[in-house]
Amino acid sequence: MGSSPQRGTPDLRLIVRVEPLSIRNVHRVAGADARYQGKSICVSVVLLEFPELQTIEQTHLEVLLTFPYVPILVSFREARAS
Repeated sequence: MGSSPQRGTPDLRLIVRVEPLSIRNVHRVAGADARYQGKSICVSVVLLEFPELQTIEQTHLEVLLTFPYVPILVSFREARAS
């Protein structure tokens, strides 16, 4: 497996399959988000029944950051991957 020149991490392009997805057997979906404020981060996750979108479980966690938040460094997470 190849590695990313920036970080020495595996090159996911070599192992990820792109193919049509059938949602016929999907029964649960989850969403997550993170909010940065000052020197802390709050991460929230919600698990939903699908297709009804009824909440099964939700949780959040707020912790102090041990490194500075620099918005441009997480743009890969927030930007479209096309």
